[in-house]
Amino acid sequence: MSKINPPSLSADSLLAEAGQALLRHYAQALQAPDPDPKKSAVDERDQDNQTPAPLSAKRIKKMRVAARRMRSILRIFEPYFKRKFSKTLLKPLREMATLAGQTRDLYLTIEAAQSYVLLCDDDGKQAMQPMIEDWQTQHNAAQAKLHAYVQSNGFRKWQTHLSATLASDVSNVARVWEVGEPSRLRHVLEAWLWQHLADVRAYDELPERPTPEQVHALRIAIKHLRYLIEALWEVWPVRQRAWLTRLHKQCVAAQDAYGRLNDAHTHEVRVQNFIEDARQRGQRIPLKGIRVYAAEQHRLVEEQIVTWRSYLTPIVKTP
Repeated sequence: MSKINPPSLSADSLLAEAGQALLRHYAQALQAPDPDPKKSAVDERDQDNQTPAPLSAKRIKKMRVAARRMRSILRIFEPYFKRKFSKTLLKPLREMATLAGQTRDLYLTIEAAQSYVLLCDDDGKQAMQPMIEDWQTQHNAAQAKLHAYVQSNGFRKWQTHLSATLASDVSNVARVWEVGEPSRLRHVLEAWLWQHLADVRAYDELPERPTPEQVHALRIAIKHLRYLIEALWEVWPVRQRAWLTRLHKQCVAAQDAYGRLNDAHTHEVRVQNFIEDARQRGQRIPLKGIRVYAAEQHRLVEEQIVTWRSYLTPIVKTP
């Protein structure tokens, strides 16, 4: 299961109350510092000018995952919240997730290229260096933009508002419901689970050789199913636990495999973009070694995409 254990809920929990509790739990990761015992409180700020230290890769990943989980909870529970409550949360979460995603993706792209360079001869290393430096510049800019956003007065005010709202009485966030409308988790649990499964199963219509973008869309649907299982783990009926444990493992395996495919595809696209930008700028860069790296990423995509259905099949089978 997830490293982020969800709060205690029951099948009788009110929907808005359960959603608020889950949002409150996942929101903790937005403000928590890096779990590094070697870092002291003083290290969080530059000792000379007292400006906040740059966000680490670990912290960015943590914030990105927290934002994703909160957006997933909002997507499920939104009909049971007051409209104003959902609107005030969604935009900042979306913007932060986008900025963190850009920074994280560039970090992974650079990391993969640097690992590849270790296996290259001197000519190959020299050929790759301009591209890596260009990506590093983009990463620094993206990291600075994310850092400025989370340190801005607007984001700080939103965090204060978020903490206060999530700690307030549930009546302040819950939409008024009428008799005959779902109001408790037990009213919707089965429907949510099967709808999420249906969203994943719909992808069995993909061709035998789908595009990387189509597989990535499937990965998102699987991620939503995984987050649902994890968030409500304590609420699922005991009779379903064994099946849901297997289903969760299958979701994780598929998400990891499709993630590797998406990473290779993203790296290939970034290389092609660099080559095109260099051509348009008229830069004299030895492109042979770079094209070899692009070909290697394309090979990884082709190698992995032929196995995509083997990860989906166990999920779509009827339990």
